[in-house]
Amino acid sequence: MNGTDNSRTNQLLSELSSLIESGQINKTQVLELFKDDQPTEAEQSKVNLQTLFYVLGAFIVIVGIVVLIYQFWEDMDQITKVLLTLGSAISAYSIGY
Repeated sequence: MNGTDNSRTNQLLSELSSLIESGQINKTQVLELFKDDQPTEAEQSKVNLQTLFYVLGAFIVIVGIVVLIYQFWEDMDQITKVLLTLGSAISAYSIGY
């Protein structure tokens, strides 16, 4: 921190002290403002069952589409194959893979 930051910090601390002394705020209110609201490690690693079902459902749908295309691949004409391949590539690119 440089000198400007130190002077600003000292000014804020003195204002905070004067507010506490005048009774406008109390210690618990100040501590609530600085409380760490980050989720705990257990909360972050908890797997949501709903998300798990979403991913599983999406996987089943994608596998179904791939199997359907595979079954009719030999019967498709050249332009349909190109459009399906190009569409798959654009879709994969757009979702970030």
